[in-house]
Amino acid sequence: MLATSVRHAVSDALWRRSLKKHHSNMGWRQAPRYVHYLDRCRAAIGTGAQTNDAFRSEVAEFAKHGVTSFRSSQTESLAKGIAQRIAENEAAGRDTWITQKSDDNIDAYAGDVWMDFPEVRDLLRGPIGSFLASYYATHVKYYFGSCYRSKRRSNLPAGSQLWHSDSGPGICTNVMVYLTDVGAHDGPLQVLPWHASLPIFLRQPGAMRSRLSDSEQPLDKIAQREILCRYHEEQINAGLSDQVRTMTGPAGTVIPFFNNSLHRGGFPDTGHSRIAIVFHCYPSHRPTNWAHYDTAGLTKRGSYPSDPAEDF
Repeated sequence: MLATSVRHAVSDALWRRSLKKHHSNMGWRQAPRYVHYLDRCRAAIGTGAQTNDAFRSEVAEFAKHGVTSFRSSQTESLAKGIAQRIAENEAAGRDTWITQKSDDNIDAYAGDVWMDFPEVRDLLRGPIGSFLASYYATHVKYYFGSCYRSKRRSNLPAGSQLWHSDSGPGICTNVMVYLTDVGAHDGPLQVLPWHASLPIFLRQPGAMRSRLSDSEQPLDKIAQREILCRYHEEQINAGLSDQVRTMTGPAGTVIPFFNNSLHRGGFPDTGHSRIAIVFHCYPSHRPTNWAHYDTAGLTKRGSYPSDPAEDF
């Protein structure tokens, strides 16, 4: 028993140190590799890093809190263009959405956002790429992009509509783009800034061991996830609700956020919906390989790259 307690104490200490240093709860053995890659990217670009003064305040807010937003006439036009193409596909009777097996409140777009929407290319080559290059001070690359439609088909939220962290590399930036107007009733993204999420994570190992040990039978991954999500929600409701950022905004609103900050997707009111695209973005040690996406698209092929230097 004593040996187990010592192992837990050592493991928890290493995990917490890595979490604070690397902004990632994926583990102290894996997390450093990605931050080291960011250092490599910055060394490769040297003094040639491109910054965009138009995003100075948004980059500063993002670096401090792990969430920000911006919108322009360009992002509005591009977002509405994508929404119009989706509406045309639906009107023509094309297979447009696939309802998620794990959550029937969420429909995933049936195609590939890079291949199907020229507007996505303009978003990534333009405002989103400029913001990320200014934040990372490196070149940029995109691991995947997914389009989702949120509706209320059940009484309770599930899956990504519950408080969670993506548990990916600390250098990953999620960028959400609203394709439709999103008000309070349309299921806006909610994010708990990193500085408020961190203390919850630091208490998590002991709390989860205690909760899991209370179970009288082995729990599968889905059951364990539900227990973890309940822990996160209880912690937020216990005194952090006023720090939650509820990201409403009209079509064309762009929302970068840390993939490891606690967040949850929209759970719209009955009769309301939200359509958005989410990109998982990374620094790159060389200029963006746009030709790669022309061949491979941006379809999701994993939660995060096993090798951050991979060409994608």
